[in-house]
Amino acid sequence: MKIFFERVSVKHRKLAALFAMSVFGGFAMFSLLFDVPLLFQGGFGMSPVHSGMLITPLVMGTTVGSTINNRIVTRVKRANITMYAGFGLFTIACLCVIAITSKMPHLVWVMCMGTSGIGLGLVASNLTIFSQQIVARGHLGAATALLQSLRTLGGILGTAMTCSLLSHLYVRGVHSSLDSYQAMQWFKSFASPALMIDRTEQAALVSRLVEAGHAGDAIMNSARSALIESIHVGLALAAAAALIGLCITWFVPPVRMSDLNFKVRGE
Repeated sequence: MKIFFERVSVKHRKLAALFAMSVFGGFAMFSLLFDVPLLFQGGFGMSPVHSGMLITPLVMGTTVGSTINNRIVTRVKRANITMYAGFGLFTIACLCVIAITSKMPHLVWVMCMGTSGIGLGLVASNLTIFSQQIVARGHLGAATALLQSLRTLGGILGTAMTCSLLSHLYVRGVHSSLDSYQAMQWFKSFASPALMIDRTEQAALVSRLVEAGHAGDAIMNSARSALIESIHVGLALAAAAALIGLCITWFVPPVRMSDLNFKVRGE
């Protein structure tokens, strides 16, 4: 790996752009995968089965995006366009998820998930293709492995940061809500976002709140709203990571395919 950096990264500095894009792509992807199920189940009260059905287009869209890329990449003058399209579609999908509500038709959710999946498919496929055209043949394995490792690293960072941020914002929102209802003694019962997924525990907690003379349903709805707002911040973070990846695409050397052979201009 040391030889790889000495001989390849110095000679092809623009390869660093692909590595950065892999990190931000993984960050955005895993942040979305963490936030969306929690939004569907905890924020909108969907069942795990229903939530899983709405998330399925994300996985399917990744395969579709990769297939589409393989079909069109040989027909465009600059293959970089598909990379722009991939990050652009993912960014738009994240922003749409933030904007729409639980009252929206499920078809809208399916379209958002599918669009984000297609964007991810375009990006993942092109990262591998571009790296294989920039580095020497003897370093293809190292370059591909490093791209995958960096995407995983980005995913770990994205999950950790999103989880920490969500927990902090949720706790702050719940604290403010309980304080307004003068029910701070119930803070420990609302401390974990996992409460919003467990319907049985929610019903039991609402009953105890009502028995204690509090507006149980209103407090629970406020906690749910705090969770939704926290998830929206996480989704905005995913969109920002994808947008940064889109900007970094500018630094990738122009790549075109001719007769099934990529040529990097300026090499």
